[in-house]
Amino acid sequence: MSHLNFEFEAEHVNDKEDNLAATERERYVRSIRESVQRDISKLLLSSRSYVNHERGHSSSNMTVTQALSRPRGRMLHRENKLCQDQRLEDHMDYATVKTFQLREQRLKKEVVDAVEIGERQRREQSVKAFKEKRMQLKGEHEHLQRKENEAMRQYGRAISSYLYEKVERDLQGLKEKVKKQGSTALMMKHTS
Repeated sequence: MSHLNFEFEAEHVNDKEDNLAATERERYVRSIRESVQRDISKLLLSSRSYVNHERGHSSSNMTVTQALSRPRGRMLHRENKLCQDQRLEDHMDYATVKTFQLREQRLKKEVVDAVEIGERQRREQSVKAFKEKRMQLKGEHEHLQRKENEAMRQYGRAISSYLYEKVERDLQGLKEKVKKQGSTALMMKHTS
């Protein structure tokens, strides 16, 4: 009978509306609070004294400043470092060291190239093996498909010939039955 109690339903609807209004008010109040908090944060961050208080003062002193302001030495490339470290004044010594460095560099490059060539060949072989396997599987699939199609055609022919023979037998049986009924009807006519 509660479904006929209209006052209960009206109160229930009003409660739902009150709950919806309360959640909307809570959302509105929450959004206002967040907006005010953002504005306060922006205002505080624009104040230099607050930022210094939060981050702390920079701790630079005279020795650090002097160390940073000193001129730096020329940065040398790795290849020239050996020649520069030994201060090779003699051109023949420099040429010997430079030749040694260039030979080492060439050998490293040859090793890297050999590794890259080996990787490339390995990748090519794996791709070739994959393609061969795929073609083999494709050929096997096509072979199985042809066998299945041929089996279906043979099955269709067998069913077709069976149905043809069955229809022929049924027609012969029907003709014989009609002949019998016809002869029986003639006999009945003559006997009556």
